[in-house]
Amino acid sequence: MRGMLVASNVVFITFGQFVSCVVAATLSKVEHGWQLMLALAGVPAVIQFFGLLGAPESPRWLAKYKGKDAARRVLVKLRPSSSEAFAELEEIMCALEEEADSQAS
Repeated sequence: MRGMLVASNVVFITFGQFVSCVVAATLSKVEHGWQLMLALAGVPAVIQFFGLLGAPESPRWLAKYKGKDAARRVLVKLRPSSSEAFAELEEIMCALEEEADSQAS
């Protein structure tokens, strides 16, 4: 799964660079093209800003800084079954305990 995610990330970045070069080449021939290029560059940032407003906090971060209950509430919303959410919460808590133990020694 990790390999597929990394590879798709690279493919999308490369495709985005290609599209931006084509758009820049097209707009370089237009009067005030640089202003259009600048405006178009802000569109993905605006989309991402509004898209992330509804994104939940990281369950691991919540477990570490806000407590187990806050992490459980987010995991229950994210996972299809509550048993998966509780299992993942236990994994997170074990990892945090191991991390704390390794930092203490």
